[in-house]
Amino acid sequence: MKILYSIIICIFVLQQAYSQSNYQPATVIDSKSDTLLGWVDYRDWDINPKEISFKKTLEEDAIILTPTDISAFSVQGETYKSALVEIETSSRNTQTLSSSPSIQTITAQVFLQELFNRQKKLFHLKNQDRANFFYIVQNDSTYKLLIYKKYLSKQNSRQLTRNVIAENKKYQGQLRFYFQDLPSIHKRVNQTEYTRKSMEELFQEYYLKSHPEAVQANKPQKNTTDLYIVAGAGLSSLALEGEMFRELPQNLNTVSYFAGVSLDISLPRNLAKWSINNELTLNNYNYKGNYKDYTNEDRYIITDSEIDYTYLRIANMVRYRFGIKNNRFFYINVGVSNGFAVIAKNTSLTNNRYYSTNTIEEGKAIAETRRLEQGYLIGLGTKFGKYLIETRFEQGNGMSAYSFGKSTTTHGSLLLGYQF
Repeated sequence: MKILYSIIICIFVLQQAYSQSNYQPATVIDSKSDTLLGWVDYRDWDINPKEISFKKTLEEDAIILTPTDISAFSVQGETYKSALVEIETSSRNTQTLSSSPSIQTITAQVFLQELFNRQKKLFHLKNQDRANFFYIVQNDSTYKLLIYKKYLSKQNSRQLTRNVIAENKKYQGQLRFYFQDLPSIHKRVNQTEYTRKSMEELFQEYYLKSHPEAVQANKPQKNTTDLYIVAGAGLSSLALEGEMFRELPQNLNTVSYFAGVSLDISLPRNLAKWSINNELTLNNYNYKGNYKDYTNEDRYIITDSEIDYTYLRIANMVRYRFGIKNNRFFYINVGVSNGFAVIAKNTSLTNNRYYSTNTIEEGKAIAETRRLEQGYLIGLGTKFGKYLIETRFEQGNGMSAYSFGKSTTTHGSLLLGYQF
């Protein structure tokens, strides 16, 4: 149930974070070709925006601009141009493909993202159906759709007829004609898929071969990696359930410490809001407890237990960043952890007095243990400059190896980090 509550909290925080505005410095070219400087609510669009929110100053109210209102805008190194283009409307769902290779188009005014804008130009559109469309610019400055379509084709085999998925790759012929000044690249054109990555690689190769001095309009974003040293402390508890633990306290509490390194790999696009965070730490938990079965001063059993484990732990998390401003942001982590006990001290000392007889017995606090502990964690933190601070909650399955006994570790900690 605690895991469910944690997931619900994470979803709520992410929804609130996504709804926040993110105004960044921008340039807008209006319909009269005048340049306007201001701020655009940048959403790091995976799907081309239908409209943008624009402010001349951060104090002003935002106005909504559509492709019919402006000619272009640039923000965060990305440029979008307003264009009247053809959009292919045939279904790309394999369950509903048509049987004709011919395309069906509509004409619409949209924002096209500029990928290359030198001698040979390439623009990209991803619509609400997540379909990709690519456009080149002809000599008359019109945008030409690169034609691609999946369709069903009948194939005869051993007197059987079946439908197979075929592709209309007319775009390859269009590109060969577009690059007629460089015949050596035509082989690469024939290998080019109708994807953004493949198209960008083709145009990049064209520029490298024909115009080495040319610079790509928008360099493909790569994963960025940040390395941190981290350390922290917190309160930890070990809860034991089962008859075999009757001579141990049900809850053992301690102050815990940990230190290590963290590697944060930002995903491309999405403002690097999403990242994969991997953490390697050394964690120490020293639980001490005292159990008394006291009848009188001549009859009693006192057991002192110590469970001192040091884990080499790996935590694999997904991180979402929000409230990004300059080099500051908030973030939330959700993930799993696996710890291997490199040091395991598990002892008990029992003092048994029965009238004139007094015996002291040494043994194990938990008779059957394991070295691998698995758990889940959730954290909420902030980064400012090279520093980060995070509060974290973690729960694991402890060190008990009993089939009918349960051990649960719970950790609440404060983590500090420094970026190299």
